[in-house]
Amino acid sequence: LSSIPNDERRVYATMTILVDEAISNMTSALTTHGLYDDTFIIVASDNGANPMASTAGSNYPLRGLKGYLFEGAFRVNALVRSSLIPTELRGSTFNGLFHVTDWLPTILSMLNRTDYLSESGLLLDGVDQWDALLGRYTNTNTNTESE
Repeated sequence: LSSIPNDERRVYATMTILVDEAISNMTSALTTHGLYDDTFIIVASDNGANPMASTAGSNYPLRGLKGYLFEGAFRVNALVRSSLIPTELRGSTFNGLFHVTDWLPTILSMLNRTDYLSESGLLLDGVDQWDALLGRYTNTNTNTESE
């Protein structure tokens, strides 16, 4: 990491390595105890980088930054690991729209607990995206700009 001249970026790189190691430790423990195939692993970011800060993150090739209405502000990396995802879809990219509010209904659908939402009477802004992640339908709406 000594090749990274910016102190803040070097700290960020160190934190990324530590998260990677923690996920490795977690998956090893799940495998050791026979729980890996029954576990959903979700890793997601909350927003794009702010290249204006001294830490100088980058959203390239996307335009914009944290707090803006361009894709650089909100199109982020995420991953979902589940043995329920068909083999041919593993490692693929989901190009549909997926908002942070979609996680709760999607996770409940992954767990076959969509009844919880109807029983609780909760009104949510999120959309269940599980079928889209499984490739059961294609979410053709990739437009992030208002008409």
